[in-house]
Amino acid sequence: MLPVASLDNENYDEIFEKARKMIPGLYPEWTDYNEHDPGITFLQLLSWMKEMQQFHLDQIGTEHLKVYLKLLGTQQQRKLPARALVAVEDFEESFFLPRGTRLLAGEIPFETVREEIAEKVEVTECVCISGDEKKHIGSDILRLDGKMLSYPFGQEPKAGNSFLIKLDRALKAGKRHSFYFDIFDDYPVERNPIDEGFYPLAELSVEYYGKSGFTPCVNVMDNTHGFLHSGILEYHIPDIMEPMEDQTYGIRVRLIRCEYDLPPILQSVSVNVLPVSQQFTLADYEDVTLSVGEDGSCEWSSGLRLLAEGRLEVYQRTEQGFLRLEETHVSKEMKEGRLHLRIFPNGETEPDRVSFRVAGYDADVFPVREYEMTGFPYQTIDLNDSELLHDKFAILVENPGSSGLWEEWEMVDSFHCSGPADRHFCLDEENGIVSFGNCEQGAAPEGRLRIIRYTQSSGIRGNVRSGQIHTFENSKIHASVENRENVSGGRDKESIEACFERFQREFRKVSRAVTAADYEELVLHTPGLRIRQVKAVPVELMKRSDGSFVDNCVSIVVQPFSYQAQAKLSAAYMDNIIRLLDKRRLIGTKVQVLSPDYIGATVYVDLMVKPHYPTAQSMVEETVKRYFQNTISSFGAVLEESALYGLLDATECVTKIRNLAIHAQGRGVRRTAGGSIKLPVNGLVYLKQADYVISAGDA
Repeated sequence: MLPVASLDNENYDEIFEKARKMIPGLYPEWTDYNEHDPGITFLQLLSWMKEMQQFHLDQIGTEHLKVYLKLLGTQQQRKLPARALVAVEDFEESFFLPRGTRLLAGEIPFETVREEIAEKVEVTECVCISGDEKKHIGSDILRLDGKMLSYPFGQEPKAGNSFLIKLDRALKAGKRHSFYFDIFDDYPVERNPIDEGFYPLAELSVEYYGKSGFTPCVNVMDNTHGFLHSGILEYHIPDIMEPMEDQTYGIRVRLIRCEYDLPPILQSVSVNVLPVSQQFTLADYEDVTLSVGEDGSCEWSSGLRLLAEGRLEVYQRTEQGFLRLEETHVSKEMKEGRLHLRIFPNGETEPDRVSFRVAGYDADVFPVREYEMTGFPYQTIDLNDSELLHDKFAILVENPGSSGLWEEWEMVDSFHCSGPADRHFCLDEENGIVSFGNCEQGAAPEGRLRIIRYTQSSGIRGNVRSGQIHTFENSKIHASVENRENVSGGRDKESIEACFERFQREFRKVSRAVTAADYEELVLHTPGLRIRQVKAVPVELMKRSDGSFVDNCVSIVVQPFSYQAQAKLSAAYMDNIIRLLDKRRLIGTKVQVLSPDYIGATVYVDLMVKPHYPTAQSMVEETVKRYFQNTISSFGAVLEESALYGLLDATECVTKIRNLAIHAQGRGVRRTAGGSIKLPVNGLVYLKQADYVISAGDA
């Protein structure tokens, strides 16, 4: 490790004495070194200043640490709002929920993250269809809330199987609808988190019952990734739904492709389950580009609550900036809960499309946040708010040379890369302070400044328990709401010390496949898969038939987690593992992924047991099974008759072992000189057959 240089290595007395001893060599005429001499007084002052300077030079401040983090390629994690799913129930008619509708968990606010329609519809029955077999799930079982435990595509899912959901009324055509599926996930081996590059293990098709029978829905978004985990399945119905024979309305989820490691188990299916975020939005905007109609106006509708209920401002985007339009240029109307605007652009519009920024403010608790800026360096605005969300804050500054024309300023982490003309600002969200440049690094604003996006969040304090989100802020919404699971995901801004610790942890993580341990670690955590065990096989054990080695080839044996006996790697498992390793292997290195080869073993046991042991047979069988259960857990194991002999001999009821033999056959199985059976590198043994000859002997 390189030594750390200390810049503060002298105290005041050492600095002063060293300087005083230099006087004779520099100026021999100076002979009075007493404290009454003015020169000595200046020397004392300069020594004190040098001590102060070197002390500060030796310190590492917050800004230094942030630059070091940037050099390391990382930065502090920002505050994140908690996320949750809430169920809306107990309402009389369907109603529209704008984006940003507020819900409350005590005094902690949450908001819907998109516009939603709470539909007055109930699931009357579900049918699991596997070939010609149908399993009906009645409404009484559906109301058990997580205790249904049914196989939607059967215990052995196959392409063509389907899950039919029957509704008591039709869903609206041309609208987005969704179901929430709660999938059982309590297994000994957890499924690795799914990322963007995951190749799905199953493919689903969502269909509605219409005039021509079951017809595919459009714009399907499957957040469950083929029923691998709980989530929301969204779809659009392009046409009118028709009643089926039993006068119910059907939505069918059909299995198109299936390579499940475990058959999905459904605990519950629900409608009107909405995603919410723990935040409190006081100002927000939407950018839109609209076509100009024959009458010279542009039409647009929005489902953002702040635009519909708050104070509205419309800015027209021009080459010079944003031009604020007068109220006479904008007319608004509410239709089915959405805000419809007719905007008349200011001046000539060429081409026939115009861009606008439509801003909304919470008029009740957020008055106009406007500040007068001086144009001097190092200006700051103290918002006196410690709950700001860094990524949801934006400002406009009026151009001092053109009244009514506003310019957008960009938020940056620091001014280190800012030039004199760059319209940049920094936000300290922990202390609620907005800061600007010094006219050399970052421009200084002059004139009016307006905040157009402003959102608060409580961070980690928003992770409330289940059942805490229970009311809408708007008392006019007559419906109950509840989060059935604990809220999670909320975090505060990461400290610099914690960021360095996280970097050290991530630095130790395996990201490149070089050694055998690297390959095993990467494959074990392949996104979306459940891996029971993995082993990288040394190249010297992978010989060709002629005895030569495969150059530059790494062989990986992978056993997936499954309750099926002798589970093999599916094509989807193979594809995901190869995709992962292909990005991380060394150039020129080949990768070969192998499925386990299950080797059946036959055991013959002839022994004597003590009399009056009615359970002797079961005790012996259990000992043999235990031996093979321990052996099956490792690839390429060695079956030793002596090991099994020792286990049987130690069994309480056994008095004498007369004969013991283990046999196994298969590709790559060989018997060693010592009589042991050596399995191939990808071999896993299982007990195929056991023959017992047990007789009673003397105690």
